[in-house]
Amino acid sequence: MQGILKITEETTEGTKQTNVSIGQLTKLRRGAAQLGRRLQGMTTAQATATGRTGAVLCMRYLVRS
Repeated sequence: MQGILKITEETTEGTKQTNVSIGQLTKLRRGAAQLGRRLQGMTTAQATATGRTGAVLCMRYLVRS
């Protein structure tokens, strides 16, 4: 009986950790999407002026893919 209880506790802890990780990934995804929308709207001239040329070109490539 103790073995079943230990396995249940470990499974519950793993599920909790998975839920935390999913929450963190969701926040990262939302942040990346927001950044993508900001960079996508920039022109090449604006990107050059702000030093974000590489990021803008990368986002343009990713959006097309």
